[in-house]
Amino acid sequence: MKARTLPNDVYLTIKAATRNLAKLCGGVEAAATETRIEKTGVGDYGNINKMGSFAPVDVIADLEMAAGEPVVTRALAKIAGYALVPTADAEGVRGVVCEIAAHQPVLLAAEIAVLLGKLQEDSLQAAADGDLSNGELDEQIRDYDLVLMQGHRNQDALRRLREARRNGSITGKESPLSTLTPATGGLRGAR
Repeated sequence: MKARTLPNDVYLTIKAATRNLAKLCGGVEAAATETRIEKTGVGDYGNINKMGSFAPVDVIADLEMAAGEPVVTRALAKIAGYALVPTADAEGVRGVVCEIAAHQPVLLAAEIAVLLGKLQEDSLQAAADGDLSNGELDEQIRDYDLVLMQGHRNQDALRRLREARRNGSITGKESPLSTLTPATGGLRGAR
């Protein structure tokens, strides 16, 4: 059997995410009712003293569905260098639903331009003293994540619009409901 190759802090991050997931489910005992594993096993998955025990992917899927948050999946994506971005479907709309004129995708680009402008302004303010603190760096990272997530949401909305037009469910003049979630949090004052 091959030894683990990632740094120990990566596995500790997975353990922490698993603990947080169980908490979101109402605790270890409640989490166990949502999946095929008993409470001892669920507890072991988050226990740093049980480094040989990690949750199987089907258990993670069950618990994340019950919790309504992809806690472990998000941690794994971050470890791999990716940002997990929610996609919306017709049944599961996240956040504020706003209507976009189907013939004006430029509005989507303008929204990103506003966010990028605010990000640039915040970056210049943070760097004004010649030294970026760890807190300022963390804020910059969060702000970039926000811009990227909004960009992916807008891109998803355009793809759904294209698909709806291709399958004939709307025409070029109609304006479908889109599940764009306006940027919130981060980017002080951006909207």
